Amino acid sequence: MTVRFALLGHPVGHSISPSMMQPALNRLSPGGRYEAADVTPEDLPQLLRDLLARGYTGFNLTHPHKVAAASLVQRLSLAARRCGAINCIAVEADGRLTGYNTDLGGIRYLLEGLDPAPRSALLLGAGGAARATAGALEDLGLPAPAFATRSPDTAAAFRRFFPAATGHPWYRLAEPAFAAGFDLVVNCTPVGMLPGADETPVSDCFHSGQTVLDLIYNPRPTRLLREAREAGARVQDGLEMLAVQGALALTIWLGLDEAPVEQLIGIAEELLPAEW
Repeated sequence: MTVRFALLGHPVGHSISPSMMQPALNRLSPGGRYEAADVTPEDLPQLLRDLLARGYTGFNLTHPHKVAAASLVQRLSLAARRCGAINCIAVEADGRLTGYNTDLGGIRYLLEGLDPAPRSALLLGAGGAARATAGALEDLGLPAPAFATRSPDTAAAFRRFFPAATGHPWYRLAEPAFAAGFDLVVNCTPVGMLPGADETPVSDCFHSGQTVLDLIYNPRPTRLLREAREAGARVQDGLEMLAVQGALALTIWLGLDEAPVEQLIGIAEELLPAEW
């Protein structure tokens, strides 16, 4: 039986996930297919039902669906319950849907490599990616982060899952000293993603000794990372996170004994080499 998986997001034209996941599927489950579908939040429930009826057995969710999609499944993994957001759905043997948060494992992979470990962290955004980042920081025993968002409702929802986090209004990012005061700054928003490569969520605030992570991976690098690197900060984009969360999703869908992390990272690097 041919297995079929899909990435659901809006937009998805920038995503390399189909080009990354398909070669891995060719090796791990010959004949399997991985596709992408651009779907608005309003149309997501119906499209999910349609794809299930057509025999799809696994889905990845990307912006802006990670929080809302958690209400469309019958079960949540522990990581998904902790974050209140999912980026992976598996159809179980009984037909019920389980939501997973493999983003958390992908971000933890990035954070584990930081030396020294950050003593303070600022998350730009408070959506699904920010929740996964907060969960990864918590897993590693790092301090609860601060976060900045434009929406009071989004801030309140974030703090229901991470009550120790400190919320700030988005306009604080216009104060250079604000973001400059954190060891780690993580962009968890789509600002700077193609086709908006000339945009950045924050500027003129970085310095040596900081680490700046941008969960965007296309373009490589983003304007945010270029400016941070020029100011002397250590920088990291989201390509390895993308690969790790994809490897974890394949492990769930195919029942693998070991996540094909190195395989997916290698494919992703070939598809989208950095252009510093």
